[in-house]
Amino acid sequence: MTPPFVLPDLKRLMDAAVAEDIGAGDVTTLGCVPDDAIMTAHLMARCPLVAAGLPWMQVLLTHVGADVTVRVDVQDGSMVDAGTSLAVFKGSARDILTYERILLNILYVSCGIATTTRRYVNALQGCHTQLMDTRKTWPALRAVSKYAAHMGGAVNHRMGLYDGIMIKDNHRGFLQDVSATVAKLRQNHPHLPLIYECDTMDDVKTALGAGVDHLLLDNMSPETLRFAVDFIGGGATTEASGGITLETLGAYAQTGVDYISTSAITMNPQAVDLGLDQG
Repeated sequence: MTPPFVLPDLKRLMDAAVAEDIGAGDVTTLGCVPDDAIMTAHLMARCPLVAAGLPWMQVLLTHVGADVTVRVDVQDGSMVDAGTSLAVFKGSARDILTYERILLNILYVSCGIATTTRRYVNALQGCHTQLMDTRKTWPALRAVSKYAAHMGGAVNHRMGLYDGIMIKDNHRGFLQDVSATVAKLRQNHPHLPLIYECDTMDDVKTALGAGVDHLLLDNMSPETLRFAVDFIGGGATTEASGGITLETLGAYAQTGVDYISTSAITMNPQAVDLGLDQG
């Protein structure tokens, strides 16, 4: 099932993709395929991947008025092998061929993010630390990216600037009294999480003294991070970020930090290979 928060982004994305790719019409398909031709096509995984976005296919085809039905054979979040049939499309051959590339391009993004995320999540197995996504997503693909990251096993962070307070380094330069600012923010937005970015131990002490409940420990080495986590001692939720790769993930997780966040899963996902095969 497609979560409601994804639907508006999906429909806007589909409208933009149709304008970009189809324009005034698919001249090749209109010239080669009879209007009444019916087609069956299998969506195939051509490499191992984590499925994400399969229920969107029917939503998007219905949105553009295509005469096509989609049977989804694999649940989102499932790891599948190369050669697996993910879904079956049946209906107007013209519609299937015209929208094929758009649908595959969207799935490349969503399955790629989910597959990359799963690699990071698997590397954290057996650790206390959980993987978290970020707001670093391609423009206008925020909801799609975060849904895919969730399907890969990540914890969703803020959707935008409106559903969480994060005092970053560029905000800190304007603060004269951190404690007073934090108190005012809590009063004005009592239901929002309050996050404070810390680059140094002095920042950590300031944030703890102000009663911040989530500390983003940014660009710290594993050694410094371990010291910071021990110093915080459960007094706030901890998150590590900044330059953490799949290769260094384990060293950071061993510090006992609660979350590791990375933009790599949404901005540089692993490529996947999909195809729509007739028959």
